[in-house]
Amino acid sequence: MRSQHAAKAAPSQAIAKDNRRKMIVREITVDDLELPLETTITAYNRNKRGDFKLQIAEGWIFARSDGPTPPNTDLTGASVVLEKNFLGNWRMTIPDMKKPLWIKPDERE
Repeated sequence: MRSQHAAKAAPSQAIAKDNRRKMIVREITVDDLELPLETTITAYNRNKRGDFKLQIAEGWIFARSDGPTPPNTDLTGASVVLEKNFLGNWRMTIPDMKKPLWIKPDERE
């Protein structure tokens, strides 16, 4: 009797060991960034209406999401801090500005 139970237990243990070895792979998203993140703007493009897109050193692209208007200067090379508020909205703090800019990950990337 014991040998039958032992035979049934062994395969299930082998399956459990195999499941632990499998690695779950998923695509990294912008939400995986560890915040607050101090980074550098590597590319910046702004139009006359105040809309802008920027790329940070980690490679992610962000666009304006309403809120305060950015300065008229080129922000390429500027050190900034990215963070989220309690609602999950992205904010970018520039040292020369009093209020953070409202940004969102670019969906057309």
